[in-house]
Amino acid sequence: MLLLSCGLIETKVDPLTEEDRVKVLIFDDSFFSRTRSKTVELLAKVHDHTTGKYVRGFRMLTLGWSDGNTFIPLCFSLLSSHKKSSRYVEIMA
Repeated sequence: MLLLSCGLIETKVDPLTEEDRVKVLIFDDSFFSRTRSKTVELLAKVHDHTTGKYVRGFRMLTLGWSDGNTFIPLCFSLLSSHKKSSRYVEIMA
């Protein structure tokens, strides 16, 4: 995904943006809800910062590139809880 995104930025998006436009990398830590799931591997009770409640799901850490108008994700990771007591389902072998 990283190679595809970088190629897209270099060949298609960057030539369309003005030289004086600021280009940034954005790290986003969002909540990925799986409230109706029961047997998803590493499903955990995670704190949702927008509602202030603990809900079933994952933390989704995303790295993206932006020029102020366009956002292109470079890579992402779904994160579970490090506490065993907060996880509903462990790793299935």
